Amino acid sequence: LFGDKLIIFSVFGNILEVNLSTYEIKNRGNFTPQNGSSIISNSYIYNDLRSYLFNSGTLIFLDRFNNEMNSPYYLEDLNILSSMSIFEELVDAPFSFENYLYFIEKKGSLSVFNPITSDILWEININSSIRDYVFSDKGYLSLLTSKKIIILDKKGNLILDFFHEVEDPISFFIYDNEISIFDKKGL
Repeated sequence: LFGDKLIIFSVFGNILEVNLSTYEIKNRGNFTPQNGSSIISNSYIYNDLRSYLFNSGTLIFLDRFNNEMNSPYYLEDLNILSSMSIFEELVDAPFSFENYLYFIEKKGSLSVFNPITSDILWEININSSIRDYVFSDKGYLSLLTSKKIIILDKKGNLILDFFHEVEDPISFFIYDNEISIFDKKGL
């Protein structure tokens, strides 16, 4: 939901915009759904685009002003330039910080990439599946795996990592220097 516009992505690859004031429906483009698990994705702004992850394998970019489908080849460019394994199943849509997009792959690869200059600021493989992440306004990236929490600074340097004892963690949050981890039983 963006203002009075509701964007709907169909399982057939249609992007529909519903004007909630006039109930008019417009087709804003089509995409080819890739394999991937269905997820709840955030939407992030990068330049004149809005990123969205339809499922973990299907990245969509829309024009942020008219919601038309846009086909920047950011993920394809990253996969060509990266020294990491192929980024094919993302944890969330790429988000930006200081003109770089953060790509977080479920299998543990991370890349901070500027698609305009083709510059990779840093890449790392934590060699563990990433369950969730938290990103701070100062550029700290905290990652939740099945056994650890890892905190990296904006240059990709390891700040802290420690083991947790939560079996099958789902998500986590950090508040006032305290970390809370959720599993299927709760907090």
